[in-house]
Amino acid sequence: ASGRTATVHVTCDYLAIGSDEDFIRMPMTSAAAQRIAELTGTMLPTKKLVDDIYKQAVAKLPPSYIDGGPTDDWITDFMVHHEKLETRRKALGFPLGVLTAGNKKDIILCNRLMKSPDHVAIYGWHKNDDEVIQPLSTLHSCRYADYSHGIRLVDQRVMVDGTEHKLEDMLRDPDLAGLVSDEGPLEIVAYDKTLPEWSGPSPKKKKKKAKKKKSPTVAAKNKKKS
Repeated sequence: ASGRTATVHVTCDYLAIGSDEDFIRMPMTSAAAQRIAELTGTMLPTKKLVDDIYKQAVAKLPPSYIDGGPTDDWITDFMVHHEKLETRRKALGFPLGVLTAGNKKDIILCNRLMKSPDHVAIYGWHKNDDEVIQPLSTLHSCRYADYSHGIRLVDQRVMVDGTEHKLEDMLRDPDLAGLVSDEGPLEIVAYDKTLPEWSGPSPKKKKKKAKKKKSPTVAAKNKKKS
């Protein structure tokens, strides 16, 4: 953007719980991610930042799937996927603590959320620097999270040519937004921290049983008996 350079600090991997010896990368709703971001002075990334992070990552892990896709047993899904990622990371010789990308889809900030309230924006799972498996999508409700999702946190403090700026302000600034966003200034720079009231699963419609019609001969016999 006009020859300027921004230095952005991000978490080296996706948000996890546990210790270095015993941890799990933890998917979560956008509301939970937003609460954590605000408590830690961070934000969720934009599509541009996700791409930039991947390009500069030391450990570029190829996407890993769970056979058959997400199940109703989501905790098991989280664990199975995490173990697959760890097996691959160790096999490729990448230590913990290096900038790692490609292993999860990101929950991101984007202007498309203006048209899709109560939804979550998902992007990523890079195959390489220029190709992703998951294009930008706001299909899912903000209540949704599956094993492929990850939370990358971005520090609010950004250095632009030696001057510190707040990332939230940069995303709203027409002159600076281009450094951290590929769609210009953002209208939405945070998710709602509360989930909409859940009305429960949609009731299943009962199928009406078709009534059997009597054959003409039976009807005729019945008529004669009356």
